[in-house]
Amino acid sequence: MMIAETIKHAPTLSLAATLGRVTALGRAMELVWEDRCADCQHVVINLAASLVPAARLVTTQLVGDAIGQCRRAPRVWMNASFSEPDEAWEGCVYSADTPATRKVLLRMAPVMSPEFGPFPHYLRLVRWGLGGEIGSGEQYVDWIHDFDFLRAVEFLAGQEEIEGAVHLTSPCPLPNHRFMALLRDAWCTSYFGLPIPGWLAPAKVLRSRRVAPERLAAAGFEFHFPGWRGASEDLVRRWRQVHER
Repeated sequence: MMIAETIKHAPTLSLAATLGRVTALGRAMELVWEDRCADCQHVVINLAASLVPAARLVTTQLVGDAIGQCRRAPRVWMNASFSEPDEAWEGCVYSADTPATRKVLLRMAPVMSPEFGPFPHYLRLVRWGLGGEIGSGEQYVDWIHDFDFLRAVEFLAGQEEIEGAVHLTSPCPLPNHRFMALLRDAWCTSYFGLPIPGWLAPAKVLRSRRVAPERLAAAGFEFHFPGWRGASEDLVRRWRQVHER
């Protein structure tokens, strides 16, 4: 499996050493191709969703060009974005000339992991006594546990009939006030959380996102952590294992 992902604070996008390298220098981007990898991997995953839009498009075009150069193309190309559709970016995938490769567009909810993504920030608020509702607290939060995210990617890689957009999100989004209350319970049942007014919160936290993983469910995928209570308890436990030794 090959992963193209953003390396934060560095001008390099990795496409995996066995395939090649994409290097960004200012506005110029260059694909360094290693001929020995022309017989490509089984699955290519582009996780450059956090880049600015122009860089996302260039990166995706480079991935498509790289796949097109393979003597034996990968079976699947997965291109990951956030939950909201990005028509320009997804159109870039569809327009790539890769006829031998199945294309799956991963519309990802925020991946909850004890070590990266939004979860450590939410948990920090709880630990500091600021884990009440954010803004009105009525906005819906979409999320997916990191274990289920990896399982879903592996599942989709093996589902030959699935192409196009697929939502990778828990089947149980919930209002922010409930999301924070369950996280407080997972940390310590007696914890009180002060609310955070909307004017102090990032706009993306105040947006309501209520999306269902319909195509995943229809294909028979079963979530190990479908609900936030069990997911938050697992994430807190794993966080404590790392940070409270």
